[in-house]
Amino acid sequence: MDKEKLAKLIQEITGITVDKNTSDEESITIMRDYSKTDHKNSWRDADVEQHWDSVADIYIKENERVSKAHNQRFIESVQHLDLSDDEQVLNISSRDCEANDYISRENPNVSVINTEISSGLMAVAKKIRPIAEQIKIKTYSPFYFRQVE
Repeated sequence: MDKEKLAKLIQEITGITVDKNTSDEESITIMRDYSKTDHKNSWRDADVEQHWDSVADIYIKENERVSKAHNQRFIESVQHLDLSDDEQVLNISSRDCEANDYISRENPNVSVINTEISSGLMAVAKKIRPIAEQIKIKTYSPFYFRQVE
């Protein structure tokens, strides 16, 4: 079946839009069409903060139980970063600042600025990564940080 027919079939069955314009002849990219939704969450930023504060004391222990899956995001991410000396990385939702470990292994001359909404997780991070630079945020939007040239 050619890409055009397969894309049309997937869209008819699932309602998912398929990008047929990929360079790889064997693959297609599936994307949900969210254009008709308003993307509004039913929770407030304060609810997110409360949730993470409530689990801060077990966050590391629970992630250790699924460490391969948990750490995969860090391992994979740093492979796609071109980290030159003296660059800054903004880590949004830094949790326990674990990304710092992976980034500094890739390039110890990179500065990481961690932002977190949960005071509880920031306290956890401070205990295990005391030199990590952390900034407390109250909301995810608007999110103000100056552009570093």
